[in-house]
Amino acid sequence: MDRASDYGSEGWGFDSLPARNTSSSRLLLYGYAFATMGTVAGWAAIAALAGAVVLLILVFPGFRHGREARAAETSAEQPST
Repeated sequence: MDRASDYGSEGWGFDSLPARNTSSSRLLLYGYAFATMGTVAGWAAIAALAGAVVLLILVFPGFRHGREARAAETSAEQPST
């Protein structure tokens, strides 16, 4: 027996890792899917920001209308002498 025993040289392996059973194309598809979801989420955030700006702009005419309506209501309630 001139060679050393090769028992245990294969190491622990990667049997417990889920990446062992996935192919590279599957990993690329996962990456593409997450990139697409990120892009859609980015556009949704921009749309939400635009909507918030529109609502912020519309708040000021709403307050003005409320003030004018209250003034018109109080002047209509006062009896004219």
